[in-house]
Amino acid sequence: MTKDDLFDMIKNDHLFWSYDVKSGCDVSDDLLIEHVLIYSDVDVILALFGVYGNERVRRAWERRIVPDSRYKRLNVYLGRIFFDIDDIGAFIHEKTAAHSRYETLKRLDRKCENSSS
Repeated sequence: MTKDDLFDMIKNDHLFWSYDVKSGCDVSDDLLIEHVLIYSDVDVILALFGVYGNERVRRAWERRIVPDSRYKRLNVYLGRIFFDIDDIGAFIHEKTAAHSRYETLKRLDRKCENSSS
């Protein structure tokens, strides 16, 4: 299965209703992974792992979904079922602290201050 095959599987689910996309090539890998993990069923998630592999999907999940507190229950489910993480609560807490929007904004602010000096 390819990225385009995966995109064809989800095209009729209208996961990208707010995007002007005609094929899987029009969507970044991270965005496709994020939308499938958040909005798709288990069979599509399994196909996602077949296309990208466990490491690539996990990396996108940790960066894009885990820090978002709106998806706490989803993160618990994904972490336990698909990524085999035993202490999922501690994992989510650690990743949320490391990748919080507040911390990202502080780092960006420091970069701006350093570059303007």
